[in-house]
Amino acid sequence: RTPMNDTLKRIKQQANKALDSKLSQQDEKRAQAQRCAEAAKPLFQAYSDVREQPVKIGVLKQIWPTNYHQRDDRASVLVAEIVGGEEFPRGIRLLLPGGHRTFEVTLQADGSFLYAIATDTSGTRPQYATFTESGAWLDIFYKTMAHLLEL
Repeated sequence: RTPMNDTLKRIKQQANKALDSKLSQQDEKRAQAQRCAEAAKPLFQAYSDVREQPVKIGVLKQIWPTNYHQRDDRASVLVAEIVGGEEFPRGIRLLLPGGHRTFEVTLQADGSFLYAIATDTSGTRPQYATFTESGAWLDIFYKTMAHLLEL
């Protein structure tokens, strides 16, 4: 074997740096996703507490006008998506009559949490609300569920 010349050494160093940088970015993204999932736990606990509650028939009729009677009538049927996926869930996207409402935790540039709500109903511009604390954010989740569920 011939010794590696200076150019090849430098190219190899750059390739290793790029790989290390990519791995460290992935680690950082994973850590951020884990932090957001941790901050979203109260939302998932609240959802877990109501997931078996029946949905109002009127709500089911508005969401699924032609086959509402064939749908499960429990709150779990309203979940359109778990934002962030199974491993690091950071929010819930709910079906509403005429659209969706998403509750999601994200990280701001300074590392603090942002508790966001996006309401998207057909025919209107999406509405957004953001909070720096989870209390008001969770209150809107409770109010949303109060409008959707038979209690």
